[in-house]
Amino acid sequence: MGETSAKLRDRTAPVIKKLLFRLEAATGPDSGLDVDIAIACAGRWPRRRSTVRGKYVQTYEDGRTGVIRAEEYTASVDAALRLVPEGYAWGVSSEPPEMHGVRYHAAVRKGSSALPGQSADYSPSPALALCIAA
Repeated sequence: MGETSAKLRDRTAPVIKKLLFRLEAATGPDSGLDVDIAIACAGRWPRRRSTVRGKYVQTYEDGRTGVIRAEEYTASVDAALRLVPEGYAWGVSSEPPEMHGVRYHAAVRKGSSALPGQSADYSPSPALALCIAA
């Protein structure tokens, strides 16, 4: 029998929180983060992740392995937009460079109200800001 959504949420919440922390600390595109975002979106957490000849490989509890294919979420706004749920509004804005250098802010909203965790503080790129907000 599968896990209930509450049990699954309790098990995955710390992983998502750690992923958000890493996204907020990122200074540019990161293929390791892209892979972790892809894993989080799939909802299947590998027992182990390793790199073999430049490719990320995951190993599951049953011993099966496979190459992880990920979009360039942290490098491409188009890829990051695939993380925004259907029907949600999104936006990216920039801060004037004379204040703190160029930094970007993103927001993702359903309807006219923003829910907690759906906006990003300033990030060094529009793609990273969208990844955080989505």
